[in-house]
Amino acid sequence: MHPPTTPPTGDYHPDALDARWRPWWESLALHAPAPTLSPDTLNHLWRASKFVLMHIEPWQPHPWELDALRLAPADRWILHRFDALLASLSTAATQAERLADLERWLRRDWCTWYIELSKPVLYETEALAPLGGEVASSRAVLAHMTGWVMRLIAPYAPQLAEAIWQNLPAPCRAPWVSVLLASSPSPVTTGRFDASSRAVELLIEVLSALLAIRRDAGLGQLEHIPRVATRVTEEQRAALSGLLPYIHSIARPRDLTLTTGEGEKEPPGARRAETPSGVGLVVELVELDALERDAARLRRELGEVEEAMGYVRARLENPLFLERAPADVVANERERYSDLRDRQDALQEELEGVDAWIHARA
Repeated sequence: MHPPTTPPTGDYHPDALDARWRPWWESLALHAPAPTLSPDTLNHLWRASKFVLMHIEPWQPHPWELDALRLAPADRWILHRFDALLASLSTAATQAERLADLERWLRRDWCTWYIELSKPVLYETEALAPLGGEVASSRAVLAHMTGWVMRLIAPYAPQLAEAIWQNLPAPCRAPWVSVLLASSPSPVTTGRFDASSRAVELLIEVLSALLAIRRDAGLGQLEHIPRVATRVTEEQRAALSGLLPYIHSIARPRDLTLTTGEGEKEPPGARRAETPSGVGLVVELVELDALERDAARLRRELGEVEEAMGYVRARLENPLFLERAPADVVANERERYSDLRDRQDALQEELEGVDAWIHARA
């Protein structure tokens, strides 16, 4: 029998009720809900996992030995970042901090940048030579890393982790039949890829700036940026020079230069950007044929202005016009001639700049 919910006598406000008259279930200490990954992170993880499962076939059994793998720079970077994540998780003070660190790593490093940076190796055979990687090694990293990621997220998303785990190749799951029985992953690289990781972080800054400019300019996925000029230090140039295939594949510039000086004068229609590490970018968004059309337009406008100037100059040089025309009309014609001359100078300067860029791009 439940205790009464109101005192037997008297008129009391509910907030003033004695604890012994409150319903018994109000005193139960309910368990807090189990921590879980956000729906947005789970969506990112599901799409990234589908990409991995689609591109690790045909699976070639590969022993997991770093010295036996020909790793591309992005492969070395994600392994280094995975070790950094494990170190961060081991030192997190609370469960909330651990979950936040895991979500940041999943969304930025794994689901976004590593998946994007793996595409040049998986799709474009001509990019393999300068990057120094091979398809089999990148597939091995994708598959084994997915298994390690599933072991990390199993406490927070067990259904998703188990569904992906069961579709991985057997070497990535051994010796556990279920991800719920697997132990936590261990560090992989022990700090051997520090320099490569710093170079790829610089690459990610450059790609982020270029992709933002592409998005703001409304460029389609298959459209090229006509030209990108970068201002870098000698150290940054050495780091980026071996990663240019990534920039060409993802940001799609037709022409890319790395300069260590002050850089060139900004061309017509260009966008400027600077990365947090100080890499300056000048991005030309106008094609050569568009510059040629612009030069033709400027010449046409310049001819019209010079024709109008000739007409006004002839009137001002006519003694009869100066003698018979009212003073305000003469003043207006002189002001008009001055405006036309200013317009002529501006058009001439703009045309010279466009012609200089056409000559440089030809």
